[in-house]
Amino acid sequence: SNKFVSLIVPHGASGVRALVPLFVLYALMLVARATAMLIRNHLMQTTGMRVTCDLRIAVFAHLQKLSIRFYEERQTGRVVARVTEDAASMHQLVANAAVNCIGELTMALGVLVLLFTYSWKLAFIAVTIIPLFIVNYPWHRRRMRMESRRHLRHWSKLRVFLTQRIANNRVV
Repeated sequence: SNKFVSLIVPHGASGVRALVPLFVLYALMLVARATAMLIRNHLMQTTGMRVTCDLRIAVFAHLQKLSIRFYEERQTGRVVARVTEDAASMHQLVANAAVNCIGELTMALGVLVLLFTYSWKLAFIAVTIIPLFIVNYPWHRRRMRMESRRHLRHWSKLRVFLTQRIANNRVV
């Protein structure tokens, strides 16, 4: 790290004069990072919206092909809630989750490389803890799946209630 600082800071500089190049470099890095994140977020949101739009078109086309009996057996609110939630979940997956997963994995690998560079003993200790997270993951995944399904059922009931109330208000 001293080699890197000596490349940026002029030889013989001290005090504030030595810090100015570091502050300028830091500011440039912040601007570059913000620009990259802006571009990334724009691309991912655009991609997410396109995927969501295509999904909604496909689902709507499928719903048009279903029989009248299908709609008689199910509450309108449940069908609407399912379609809306599935499209929103797909948008979240494409626009946010995939990017965050890639970003977090990249960050973790970078941290591990730095750890091994500075102290292989500390890095070894950090790596030995990783299996605990891997073993713990399936239990939390099952729990989160159950919670997610419970949440979707409650959300579906709320939408059914609202859809019926709004439909009944039109009748009256």
